[in-house]
Amino acid sequence: MSHRMPMRAHRSNFDNLQSEKHFAAMQAYGQSKLANVLFTYELARRLEGSGVTANALHPGFVATGFARNNGALYNFGMKLIGPFIRQPDQGAQTSIYLASSPRGGRDYREILCRLQSR
Repeated sequence: MSHRMPMRAHRSNFDNLQSEKHFAAMQAYGQSKLANVLFTYELARRLEGSGVTANALHPGFVATGFARNNGALYNFGMKLIGPFIRQPDQGAQTSIYLASSPRGGRDYREILCRLQSR
């Protein structure tokens, strides 16, 4: 579900990018993730043909303590799903692979396509 969140933010109010008029935590999070992806697309476009790649990725649901201050109900839910969340060293593997692969994101996209087709 979290990987779909940034796409929901496409309805963001660009007159309120800093959330000064209204703040919704998950909308702000999704908007920031969408901004990261859009920035990476533009950077990749500008770097095209230079031999430099630009990649954006989502490492999956990783136990980093993110949003730990969201209240008792959220904390209870996190304890329930805790055993299914990737540990930080596991979550880092995605970034490490992407950064160290000689082919850049091409290998990563191929692996994702294979995993999603299973």
